Amino acid sequence: MASFDTGLPKFLRSLFVLLLLLPVLAPASDPVAARQRELAIRTGIIAGRLTDAVTGEPLEEVDVSAKYLGDSTDAAGAFRIMYLDPGIVKLIAWRRDLVPSSQRVKVSAGRTVSVHLKMVRAPRACCRLEGEWNITLILDKGRAVASGRAGKQVEGTIRFSSAIPDPLPDRRRTRGDPTVDEFGEYRIDLRPFFGAAITKSLTNTVFPGREGADILTEVDGYVYNESQVEIRFIPRMSHGGISLSGRVQGDSIRGSWIKRDFAPRFEGHFVMKRAQRP
Repeated sequence: MASFDTGLPKFLRSLFVLLLLLPVLAPASDPVAARQRELAIRTGIIAGRLTDAVTGEPLEEVDVSAKYLGDSTDAAGAFRIMYLDPGIVKLIAWRRDLVPSSQRVKVSAGRTVSVHLKMVRAPRACCRLEGEWNITLILDKGRAVASGRAGKQVEGTIRFSSAIPDPLPDRRRTRGDPTVDEFGEYRIDLRPFFGAAITKSLTNTVFPGREGADILTEVDGYVYNESQVEIRFIPRMSHGGISLSGRVQGDSIRGSWIKRDFAPRFEGHFVMKRAQRP
């Protein structure tokens, strides 16, 4: 067996060997890498592909989620969701020009499960949001409920107008999306739900409220998959604001809302009734 001899002193040879081993030893001492290896052993992965049920073509930019984790499909329709706790999870695929699809998947520790979802094109939206709406927001979970004041509600108005331009004129839309983004403003005093400080921190643009507090004003929304509705109170911070999801029923919309935040969690249901058409 050939000996390792570079003509260098012994201590320099030892240092040289150590330098050669550093790339191998470094990952073992990296706490992030160690944590990732630990998670990979204790959790599972869902990897899959989404295609058009009629044409068989891959579906790009579809949001896929399982519990609180998710991914978006690439040009090949592929997605990958990692670090899922073992058990049965509900996999949900959504893009607003498609009918939402879901599937229950069994996740096992240290394993990757493959799925293939086929999705169909959604029917055109039944209607527009343009005009004025009266809205009632009911708090089901949050500060008022925790303090024994369950059923607390606030009332106000939302107005959508085609005269309000898209704040993102170069908004990227998926091919074939028939829905229309609509923009407007709302007049709802949310301080009874969140208090003055949280209400003020949610906003992107404000108008003066009573007692010197500010109230949120900007809103966007759209109707998709015939009668499904998504409305968003536009926030100042990415994790703020309020999201409403419901369904159009004639001149009314009913559904649920949630404050998009880490903590505390606020959620409830709402009723909107059309007050005036454009």
